[in-house]
Amino acid sequence: MCRRYLAVIAADRQYSVFLLALPLLLSLFAHAVPGNAGLSLAKAIEERSTQPSQLLVLLIIGGALMGCAASIREIVKEQAIYRREHGIGLSASAYLASKLVVLTALTTIQGLILGFLGTLFLPPPDSSVLLPQHADETQQIWWRASEVAVAVVAVTVVSMIIGLLISAADRQRRSGHAAAGTGGFMAQTVLCGRNVRGERPPPLSARPAAASRTYAMAAHIPWG
Repeated sequence: MCRRYLAVIAADRQYSVFLLALPLLLSLFAHAVPGNAGLSLAKAIEERSTQPSQLLVLLIIGGALMGCAASIREIVKEQAIYRREHGIGLSASAYLASKLVVLTALTTIQGLILGFLGTLFLPPPDSSVLLPQHADETQQIWWRASEVAVAVVAVTVVSMIIGLLISAADRQRRSGHAAAGTGGFMAQTVLCGRNVRGERPPPLSARPAAASRTYAMAAHIPWG
């Protein structure tokens, strides 16, 4: 069943490209966050930057998006095929197990790509959760980055399982709308406000023309 499912995915070129391109695209979004602090709180405090929290938001929501997008239509789109094969003896547990095994492997790869590429060349967290502080500095840096990638993988796999549950419960094929809604939410999160790199416009008081108009309008307002 697993080999059959992998063959189906490989035959669908568009879906295969989507699975590969999504973590790469989300990694580019992560590098659009302004700042040089990365995930280091010490550097963020020094630079007065909110980059660590913004990066975590993008990585976690990106992992959730990848997991749901990979599985949210997997069962509902094959209901007719499953019913036909179930009628000739296909076990429901074997069918779901094959989906779970293959999608777990795929989403794990996606999570690793996003976790490592999304933080590439950026400072890692200040300390490791598991590695002792007296370890070698190079080993510390690699281990901290790996812990971030593992966290992204965990979110991605759990979201994939939730997507499978939604797909199994969806009887009217509305899961495409759910995926579109998730994608729209991700785009809004990435592209809104200060999550994108850019220069903050100067205040009105720094613009002579705007400041003079502001004072003129204030002079004409009746205060009594």
